[in-house]
Amino acid sequence: MIQAKLKLEIIAGYLLLVSFFAFIVYLVHEEREKTSAMKQQELHWQKERQLTNRTFVQLLDLTATGELVAGWTEDDYVTYRNKHMEVSRLLQELKMMQEDMEQQMCVDSVCILLVEKERQMAAILNLLENMPDAGDIIRKKIPAIVRQTRQWKQEQVSSDKTTVEPLSVEKKKHGFWGFLRKKEEKSAYALQREKSEETQTVKMKAVQPPVLLYSLEKEINDTTRLYEEKLSAEIDSLRIQNRKLNGRINSLIQNFENKETETFRKEIQAQQTVRNHSFRMITGFGIGAFMMVVILYIIIHQDVNRQYRYRKELEVSNQRNMELLQSRKNILLTVNHDLRAPLGTITGYAELIPEEKDKGQRKRYAENIMRISRHVIELANNLLYYYRLESGKEQSDKEVFSPRRVIENIVLSFRPLAEKKGLGLTMEPNGTDTVVEGDRIRLTQILSNLLTNAIKFTRTGYVHIGVHYGDGQLCFFVRDTGTGISEERQKGIFNAFEKLDVEGTELGFGLGLSITAKLVALLEGSISVESQEGHGSTFDVSLPMSEAGGHDTENKTQSKYINLSGLRMVLIDDERMQADMTKRMLIRGGMICDCCCNIKELIELLRSKHYDLLLTDMQMPETDGYQVLALLRNSNLGQSKDIPVLAVTARAKEETARLVESGFAGCLHKPFSMDELMVAVAECIGSKIHQRADADFTALLEGEEDRKGMLEMFIQDTEKTVADLYEAIRMKNYKKISALIHKGAPLWETVRIGIPMVKLERLASLMPETWDDSQLTEVRELVEAVQLAMENAKRLWEGME
Repeated sequence: MIQAKLKLEIIAGYLLLVSFFAFIVYLVHEEREKTSAMKQQELHWQKERQLTNRTFVQLLDLTATGELVAGWTEDDYVTYRNKHMEVSRLLQELKMMQEDMEQQMCVDSVCILLVEKERQMAAILNLLENMPDAGDIIRKKIPAIVRQTRQWKQEQVSSDKTTVEPLSVEKKKHGFWGFLRKKEEKSAYALQREKSEETQTVKMKAVQPPVLLYSLEKEINDTTRLYEEKLSAEIDSLRIQNRKLNGRINSLIQNFENKETETFRKEIQAQQTVRNHSFRMITGFGIGAFMMVVILYIIIHQDVNRQYRYRKELEVSNQRNMELLQSRKNILLTVNHDLRAPLGTITGYAELIPEEKDKGQRKRYAENIMRISRHVIELANNLLYYYRLESGKEQSDKEVFSPRRVIENIVLSFRPLAEKKGLGLTMEPNGTDTVVEGDRIRLTQILSNLLTNAIKFTRTGYVHIGVHYGDGQLCFFVRDTGTGISEERQKGIFNAFEKLDVEGTELGFGLGLSITAKLVALLEGSISVESQEGHGSTFDVSLPMSEAGGHDTENKTQSKYINLSGLRMVLIDDERMQADMTKRMLIRGGMICDCCCNIKELIELLRSKHYDLLLTDMQMPETDGYQVLALLRNSNLGQSKDIPVLAVTARAKEETARLVESGFAGCLHKPFSMDELMVAVAECIGSKIHQRADADFTALLEGEEDRKGMLEMFIQDTEKTVADLYEAIRMKNYKKISALIHKGAPLWETVRIGIPMVKLERLASLMPETWDDSQLTEVRELVEAVQLAMENAKRLWEGME
């Protein structure tokens, strides 16, 4: 019964789907018919638009051609007529397609204006063709001018006679024409008039050539001006006609565009309405059909999908649990074997030292303890560092440095280890004489790990480093002649806790190459290995590092703490051994350090002395670093509100940002080296490295019963020394300047005047023969610092009872 019902439901569902699809097919067919009709209408509009566009293009071309009528030839005129005929034909076709009478009249007006324009252009061409030529006028006048010029020259040669006889002689030169004239019978009055005119002409010939040239020029100008005026009138008329024609054309174009736009808008709106209706219907039925299919699919496959999902989740969870168990097992085995054995060795040596009478043997025991301790610390650091890399908590820190210098320093540090094993250690730099921007610390870690493994697993032969920089990539390889790696082991060589069991080598955690690979990935580089068992290995590394235009900043950190000598430190730590070690490191760095183990001792020290930095352990039995900082900032105890506080902690490095946000000047992580301690102190002190605090008279007055008298003596001696220094500077007496500084330097260093101790020591150690004007600026700074200390002493003296 259930199966029959299920079959009926399935059949009904399929029938419903078929009905839906049939209706959709019908709608699609209807839409295709409408689309076909719309396409026909669109073809009609397209043909009309093409004709309109072609007509307007030809019309604009005709108008543009007519603008150059002044330079036309006969062929140009023929071309214009042909274009005119073509435009007229297109306009007539366009007129026949228009139902609006206004549009037809506009087309006719354009045709009439074009005919009138052609007539005016023909008139202009006719004027241009018949325009008189100045050369023709000159050619006609030249013979007369030449003849009269000759007569004028002959007149100049002849005497200045004014009688008629010379005129008759002149006429005899043209006797042939005169003979012909004598045959004509003229009246005496006429003869006399001719003679009078000839006499006047002969008299005028003496001055006539310039006049004739002027007359010729005037005739040419008048004739040309007359034609230019006619031509200008015709051109003006043509311009007016063009303006009318352009207005008609613009009106015609505007009308066509408005009509086409309106018609197109209405038709598109109608089509869009139909399409929207069809689209809504098809979309509605399609969505309905799709939803039905989806619902059927979900019902049928729901259980299968659920079971598949549960199975995949269980497989992933099981795999993750297996990995966690294996990782836990590796860590436990590592801690149990690799840490317990070295710690047991340390305990054994520590037990032997008290009973050992031989001083040399005790020293060897201590050296062994130190070596093994460093090894244990290195293993612990590697384990912690691998965890940070695995969890993605490490970030790249870019700086500008010289890759060649960094790699040479690394190779130099490994050379004693290689020489101890009798191995050759060579380096081949190529293109590394540049400055790049990248992570110098990570580069050092990567190369150091590779060199450590290469030297560890190489008994005889050499280790070779090749370096190349180009195209923004720093590429290097480490090749050794050691034991090599089999192809099977190469597949997992970069996995965590992967160890190579080689006889005679000291085993670690198996994290070196894993950390190296993760560091390379952190720097977005690549690492690969080529090896053959028994024939050594080659590790290739490529790191993207852009070339920098600045200077090497590799030694910036070191240069920060070269002026730390003379600074006063105070340390609070409940572990006396750790506090004593830190104190000795600070003293070796040239600083003065006082230690305390609780808050009460710290308050007493801050009341009695001035300090530049407070170092506090973050976890102590009675209090912690946060409470120490809060107590200082909330009290009115001397410098408690502004003394920088350095947090010393063994916690993970990710807490550094939280400590700085809480108000600490910096963070130093245990275990630390002396260099790390100096860097942390230099970063916390900041500007005090170069600009010390006010003078501190604590050391000067400590143990003195007459503190006021001691200050008074200091003020008097200082005033005299300052006056002598100013006089010596004025006289440029370098010998006296050197003697005064040498004499006052110990006292000034004791009260810590506001000048770096290194500079003070350098000025005090200079020989008088080496002094010149360049040192006078530093001496003036020194005198100003001494004067400031003297003023502080005066204020302190006045405040004493």
